[in-house]
Amino acid sequence: MNEQKNTTKTQIKQAAIRQIEKFGIDKTSMRSIAAEANMTTGAIYYYYKNKQDLFAEIVTDSIHFAHRIFHENKNEKITVDSLFSDVEKEVRIRFKRLQEEKLYLLLLSDAMKCDSEFSQKYTSGLKSILDQAATLFASAFALDDRKLAEQFASIFMATLDGFAIQQVLHAIPKDDTSYADTILDFFTTCVPYYIEKHRES
Repeated sequence: MNEQKNTTKTQIKQAAIRQIEKFGIDKTSMRSIAAEANMTTGAIYYYYKNKQDLFAEIVTDSIHFAHRIFHENKNEKITVDSLFSDVEKEVRIRFKRLQEEKLYLLLLSDAMKCDSEFSQKYTSGLKSILDQAATLFASAFALDDRKLAEQFASIFMATLDGFAIQQVLHAIPKDDTSYADTILDFFTTCVPYYIEKHRES
């Protein structure tokens, strides 16, 4: 049952991405998404209360690494090695998802335009993901300093978002994996070093 539900939701999200690419966020409706997915509008509303709800899930599922890692490791001890192994996998996946990156940036732009329901939902979701990322850093490095863990989470996510903007605008090559290599090498080298230095001070 859950597998069928996940398959259907994936079908809906892929249809939504195609519609947004063709017509933009404002002109994409639940009706047009349903037609694109070869489903009834009622079937779409069974899973999502509105298009903002659907769009927010697309962004969370496709882009934000912390959400998946946090839930996959909820009942397991997180080590530095396991965290960076999971992060590496997620970063490489994200760098290949150009369409989702475009959607993410479009939704972010839309969320900043006004204090709408989607803006509030997006802000709440982003805070939750930052909190999850901070928890991952704090757990892996046994950090008592929660604020430091939050800062690491914020810096790391800001770095990925910055690269996403450059990639979508074709300022950097979309197929050049060396950018992901550099990000991962930088953080796996610098974060442990900084934490040790912080503990000594």
